[in-house]
Amino acid sequence: MNNLAIVILNWNGDQMLHRCVTSAVAEFSSSDIWVIDNNSTDNSVQKTITDFPNIHCIRLEKNFGFAEGYNRGLIEILPKYSFVLLLNNDTIIQPSFGDSLRRAIASLAPEEGMIALKMVKYPAQVIDNFGLVLHPSGLGFNAKDATLPIVCPSGGAAVYRTRVLQESIERTGEIFDADFKFYNEDLDLGLRVRIAGWRCAQYTDIAVLHAHGASMTKQGNTFGLYYQQRNQLWCILKNYSNRWLLVYGWQVIALQLAQIFYHVVRGHGLTILRAKWDSLIGIRRMLRKRRWRQSVPNRQEVLLAPSWSLVRLWRA
Repeated sequence: MNNLAIVILNWNGDQMLHRCVTSAVAEFSSSDIWVIDNNSTDNSVQKTITDFPNIHCIRLEKNFGFAEGYNRGLIEILPKYSFVLLLNNDTIIQPSFGDSLRRAIASLAPEEGMIALKMVKYPAQVIDNFGLVLHPSGLGFNAKDATLPIVCPSGGAAVYRTRVLQESIERTGEIFDADFKFYNEDLDLGLRVRIAGWRCAQYTDIAVLHAHGASMTKQGNTFGLYYQQRNQLWCILKNYSNRWLLVYGWQVIALQLAQIFYHVVRGHGLTILRAKWDSLIGIRRMLRKRRWRQSVPNRQEVLLAPSWSLVRLWRA
């Protein structure tokens, strides 16, 4: 079994995919680089595999989105490796990242199943995130401050033990929740991994550059807003304990109402109302999925950031 696979999800990546693979090939063996392609209609994959014939490409029959796209490709990859590095196609690996990451993996404690990587916005060269943080209200956000309690890595650049992902398949039948499609699926997975008793390590030595949102720009301005707002409540219902729901339920409700008001005022009323309505429609399905918690012995509570952490978010 090889140690580390680099896995890049792609859909119509144009030059972004080629740039990402070029940076990865400089740091890792081509034979350990995998592209999962969501049935692209441009020439991004063809150009990349022509220039780098030793990389692997898994071509899916249609665009399954982020969550299910990864699920379908990773099924083939996981049995071959001990760890996977998942990358957005709009990321760039910097020189010396490979050796440094290998040392970080070698130093992991047995209970550490994820690594949150430092990501820097490109070309602005400002912090994108140190990982994901969860506020008690259910708001998950990119941590701009490394001292905040990091729940899990951002899906843009994340390292997982393959054992962690295989356990998720055994308990829930999937890795990322396919119902989410886009957004919050990384936080949902991270919470499930945390509840199962695994911890998240932080790696801040060398950053992964991220053209933040570039892979989603072609989808439209309200695309991300819809999925972020719809999936937010689902993530909480699936993963908060009964105790946490009782303690923080009022904050969850307050956040939902505040978000509706905020986005209506900003002119996105139809999108936010559709997102929240679809979220309510899916509650029964999410409560059924919540049953996975019962299969986890010695369940851990969700790691929450302090309430005042929202101040840091607003200042970022």
